[in-house]
Amino acid sequence: FETIRNLFRIVMEGAWYYFDRYLLLWMFPLLGKGARGNLTEDDLPELETTQLNENLVRQWKKEWNDAFEEFDSRRRNGKLRFPDEKPSIIWPFFRIFSIRLIFSIGIRVAEDFVHFAKPLLLSLLIEYLSSVNASLLYGGLIIAGCYLMAQLRSSLNNIFFREQNEMATLLQSTLISAVHDKSLHLSPSSRASTSDSDVMHLVMTDVQCMFDTFRLMHNFVSAPLQFLFAFFLLWRTLGPACIAAITVTVMMIPLNHWLWNRSKELLTERSRVRRKRLKTCSEMLSCMKTIKFYAWDSAFEKKIEKLRRNEVDFNRRGNLFMRASEFVNVAAPFIMAVLCFSIYLLTDAHGVLTPQIALFSLTIFNQLQLPVELCRTLVYICSFCTVSHDRLRAFFALEETDEIQSKIIDGDVVIDISEAYFEWKQEDATLKDINLTLRKGELTVVMGSVGAGKSSLLSAIAGSMQLQSGYFNRKGKVALVSQQTWLMNTSVKENILFGREFEAEKYQKIVEVCELEHDFAVIAKGDQTIVGENGSLLSGGQKARVSLARAVYQDVDIYLLDDPLAAVDVHIGARIYRNVIGERGLLKDTTRILITHNVKYTEGSTVMLMKEGTLTKATEDIEKLTSTLETKDNNDEHANQLETSDNKEPELRKRNSPDTMTTTDGDRKQAHDKKENTNIWLYLMRAAGMRNVVYFLLLQVVHFAFQSTRSIYVASWSGIDDSEMGSNILNFALFGAVEIISFLISFHFFETACAESALNIHTPLLRDVLALPMRFFDTHSSADVLSRFGSDLERVDQEIPKTTRNLLKGAMQVMSIFFVLSYTSPLIVCVLIPMVVVFFKAMTPFISTSKQVLKMELQTRTPVHSFIKECYSGRDTIRAFAKEDHTASILGSRMDRFIRCRLAGLWTTRWLCHYTDVMANLVVLFAALSAVISCLYFGVAPALAGLSLSYAFSLNMLNTFIHMLSYTAHYKMSAERLRDYSRLKKEQGYNVQTNTMDWIDEPAIEIQNLSVRYAENLPLVLNNLSISIAAREKVAVVGRTGSGKSSLTMALFRMVEPSSGRILISGKPIDSVDLSELRGALAIIPQDPLLFSGTLRSNLDPFQTCSYGELWKALEACQMKETIDNLGGLDCKIEESGNNLSVGQRQLLCLARVLVKRVTILILDEATSSIDNRSAELIHAVVRDRFAHATVISIAHRLECIESYDRVLVMHDGEVAEFNSPENLLKNPDSKYSKMIVK
Repeated sequence: FETIRNLFRIVMEGAWYYFDRYLLLWMFPLLGKGARGNLTEDDLPELETTQLNENLVRQWKKEWNDAFEEFDSRRRNGKLRFPDEKPSIIWPFFRIFSIRLIFSIGIRVAEDFVHFAKPLLLSLLIEYLSSVNASLLYGGLIIAGCYLMAQLRSSLNNIFFREQNEMATLLQSTLISAVHDKSLHLSPSSRASTSDSDVMHLVMTDVQCMFDTFRLMHNFVSAPLQFLFAFFLLWRTLGPACIAAITVTVMMIPLNHWLWNRSKELLTERSRVRRKRLKTCSEMLSCMKTIKFYAWDSAFEKKIEKLRRNEVDFNRRGNLFMRASEFVNVAAPFIMAVLCFSIYLLTDAHGVLTPQIALFSLTIFNQLQLPVELCRTLVYICSFCTVSHDRLRAFFALEETDEIQSKIIDGDVVIDISEAYFEWKQEDATLKDINLTLRKGELTVVMGSVGAGKSSLLSAIAGSMQLQSGYFNRKGKVALVSQQTWLMNTSVKENILFGREFEAEKYQKIVEVCELEHDFAVIAKGDQTIVGENGSLLSGGQKARVSLARAVYQDVDIYLLDDPLAAVDVHIGARIYRNVIGERGLLKDTTRILITHNVKYTEGSTVMLMKEGTLTKATEDIEKLTSTLETKDNNDEHANQLETSDNKEPELRKRNSPDTMTTTDGDRKQAHDKKENTNIWLYLMRAAGMRNVVYFLLLQVVHFAFQSTRSIYVASWSGIDDSEMGSNILNFALFGAVEIISFLISFHFFETACAESALNIHTPLLRDVLALPMRFFDTHSSADVLSRFGSDLERVDQEIPKTTRNLLKGAMQVMSIFFVLSYTSPLIVCVLIPMVVVFFKAMTPFISTSKQVLKMELQTRTPVHSFIKECYSGRDTIRAFAKEDHTASILGSRMDRFIRCRLAGLWTTRWLCHYTDVMANLVVLFAALSAVISCLYFGVAPALAGLSLSYAFSLNMLNTFIHMLSYTAHYKMSAERLRDYSRLKKEQGYNVQTNTMDWIDEPAIEIQNLSVRYAENLPLVLNNLSISIAAREKVAVVGRTGSGKSSLTMALFRMVEPSSGRILISGKPIDSVDLSELRGALAIIPQDPLLFSGTLRSNLDPFQTCSYGELWKALEACQMKETIDNLGGLDCKIEESGNNLSVGQRQLLCLARVLVKRVTILILDEATSSIDNRSAELIHAVVRDRFAHATVISIAHRLECIESYDRVLVMHDGEVAEFNSPENLLKNPDSKYSKMIVK
């Protein structure tokens, strides 16, 4: 008995699992809470073990490696089908989901079989109603069969869609993680051809396309079977006349193929232009500060708008061919019906087309619309989606970086390089004949001029460059502190730990020696403060110290230090060198390679000289070496950078307030009430053009009205003389002609509306983003904003028109069904009214829950995209630290959150679909009963009774309607996100009517009682500042980090608006000058030199206002003429962010950029902090010579540069501490400036 009880318990648990899983009973508590509007992520169902990203990626790697080995074996044996064949990424997923895929396809086949059993039941019912002596029991069985078949199909459909969509979602999760993993392992040559925008396009677009492909892949089996079922039933009914339907179907295949090939060509071109637009947008967002500084807003706007118009044009033309294909598929069933009926009347021996035959055949023809539509989907998969598949295949086939060998025999040797040549691309080597042997505990200093290859040497040792020839071995773990610091958008503490376990004593010691202890003590959240995207909310010195602390915390064997002390103040740098890097520092037992331009850090170390890609040991004494490098080291004062540190003051920027910083969607916190929902539709309709929308709606009403009328007309053929059948067919054809012509014309207005909407939404969005203040970009990730121009705009362009049209189609079909049911069987109204009430009652919790879940899905999707873009930009650092698994773990947890929300949204939709099907099936039951009662007792014609049942069967399309409703709600949120950008606070001062020449000639600057804060709830960064700078005066600005130096620059360019006070240039308030003209009249050489992808000329002169001669003169003045000549001249290609040039070369090009601008006010924002002394002196010499007529304000970093300035402004806590000539300030030993010099 115990065994029986246990067996019974197991059976009952299994049965309950089935009912709970497939009847979605567990959803009721979730929907109840969702209806109350307080749903959170914790309320959503947990993912099962098989759905976790970690497990899926593990399976993917195994299957992908097996598939790649098989492909590689075929390639080696010469068995590839074509020369450039790449391994498929679909087959590994087939292997992962093989059992579930077979199960879901089996369910789909069973559903199709049941679907085509409905016309047979309809035929039996009409035959029964036409019979005089039919048994009531027989009629009852037919009615029961109608209900059971409808219910069975609903259950099968529910199971199928759940399985198929869940598999597609898990594929998406796996593929996104696979793209991320691959992107971190690309070789240098592969990275050169793969920008971050390319990676983001793969994630946002191509992976989404693979998701759609996998979700629709069952159609390869379902569509042919449905054709077979349909033609079999037509043959039984119409005999040889059905050959006409087969002929039409066969003719449609090549026609659709041609239409889709033309569409594919145009949409592929559209995709290419879109990727180019997104790449430009990505650069624009990453370099927004530079764009605003140089007033290049309009140049970027024109460039992106031109790409957008090309994109919309290709999209419109491609969609015209798609619409033509859709028109053919809509018209096909009608053409089949006319041809088959005509042939049947002419060839059938009896020549009688009874209502029973006509209705049965029309039902089949209408059902043929589904496989015809599926064929269009198949063509879509085989054509358009293959483009995405090919891009992904090509990406996964890219060459990866070779693992560095560890075969060093000598125990003390950790780096052994002999006669090695390293390259970034497959071209001439960047590093040549490198010979270097380093032992444990050695400190090696590498020096050299700009562009000599110093940073490339560290990249090669870190494993980021390709070994062209020679010998290279490395033993032990590596940590890299790069010149261009990369930080994750998380807390300072998480950046320092970087995946390691927290050890309090060790952590505190590292914070102390890296000079971060005081920073943590004076800010509210200490080391829990978020650093912003790539540390955008930290100063250069703070980023360098956090990056160094991260490296020290890892406890590695080799430290690669790319001038980390250049960005910090001199005495802080000295302490860090002594306590961390030097002979007695924390890292004394490790191997250290330090790149520096400061000869003070060469004591007690081996000094190597890098010149033109070759490395030699410095044999001269230090004085001779510095002379060789053309540096100046007259005395300690002039060899060092200016002391700007004060241990009593906080160093984190005041604008980096932990209370106001955010790394998530700022606009997603805005409330969206019912009025907002109405407004968003008005926003979309106005963008599309009200005229287009109204005409499209009217034509759709005409289309569906004639469709319903045509069906009722066929049902009324009963009792008509056979001789009139010819005219009946003609009238039937006329009804159909009006139906399909109205459908065709509606497409014209639909496509016109789509094209106008695409432009009318994008143009204001771009202008709004360009007009946003810099504070917005400091507190929002660029990937977040890029998603507006990428996935959100794509949904508005493609998905919203498609789903809205399908939603409208579904709504009109439902109204048509209700109309026909009410007309043919009035008794059923008694069921329809309660059903509608219950349906809308169920819609209330569904809409509330669905909206909250979809919002959570959007909120969890953005961090996934942001993190992938963030990691790709920091791939060299991640690989150097060997933290690929750590970043994969972070991405996996974010993916699990996203997939959890997406599956919850899927289940919410399936819940409503399932229970709507239950109600629709009850309508089928009552429609069958009503048909029998109406026919037997009220004299309704059997054909009309059969028509009512036929339309009742069609109520299962409510599922499609609900899906479209859900998708529309989902995609509508993307439109809301776009529209909300127009509501964000913009910079003031654009399009102000001014005359620049009235004030540009006398560039005197007067600042009156200026107070500035970055946000209303943040402290002042400039406090009642008042200074006067005469025209053509040269002023150096000094002060500790956080004293307000950079804030002064931001205020001059109106990057931040004053809380009080004002700035005047030549007596004219700058807030009365057009913002673009103001910034165009100023010039700046920033601390971080940024270049854009494109030609060199477009980087120097985007408006093309200068001649080639003027540009070459500017390059010659900056001593970059020879370098640019070797690269190919002014039209040479500049990679994204200028990655094919060194930091120093980029800084010199920024100098050339301001030379061609010809301004009278120049600001240098620590422009020489990260370059060698020779290049720094060159910049200052050019400024003295070419800007003698201009007013110059320099945020100084080197003491030797200050002596030549007319006055020095010493700032402290946003106020003027001192403002006088250097000589006068030095005369006073108590002045702050004198104390800085003495220190």
